[in-house]
Amino acid sequence: MELCSATFGPGLSVWDTTTPRQLSAQQQDVATAALAELGALSAQAQGLKEPITTLQQLVTSEHRLYVMCDEVTGRTCYGYLRVGVKRLYLTDGAAPLRPRDALCLLDFYVHHRQVWCQRQGMGRRLFNAMLKSENVTAEQLAYDRPSPKLRPFLKRHYGLAQGIDQPNRFMVFPQYFRADASPEC
Repeated sequence: MELCSATFGPGLSVWDTTTPRQLSAQQQDVATAALAELGALSAQAQGLKEPITTLQQLVTSEHRLYVMCDEVTGRTCYGYLRVGVKRLYLTDGAAPLRPRDALCLLDFYVHHRQVWCQRQGMGRRLFNAMLKSENVTAEQLAYDRPSPKLRPFLKRHYGLAQGIDQPNRFMVFPQYFRADASPEC
């Protein structure tokens, strides 16, 4: 995915609802097209009918978008992830559903057509940057419709293996329910 380096910049960029408003019209067009393409690839990889991450969606939410681009030029975008707080009803499997304001991983995609991206740690670097920025650990997140690739990723890199699927199609891990594990959102 080719981008204007002035739009996302090299390395990691963190976007929130205000970021697109700070761009010129041309930069907004480039960002819209870039996220549309990456969002379509993400949807395809997850078996979804349409993208779930768009620039317009970012503008109208309190979500944060982490974008990983080429470290040198910033022209090639390798992937992104989107997080935000959602009011969810969650259970540990034994207790009844309880409402929580949960920090959620809503979309996570590393370019699958550039295979080396997925084999050189781009996803882990992106994920770790998000964890550090959000001041959380992987078990403190709720995961929206985790893909078949996300589950082994979480097991391999964070030791999270026994996810608890929720009725709302989110997944959390048993550690989420420890009193000291769930962040206050």
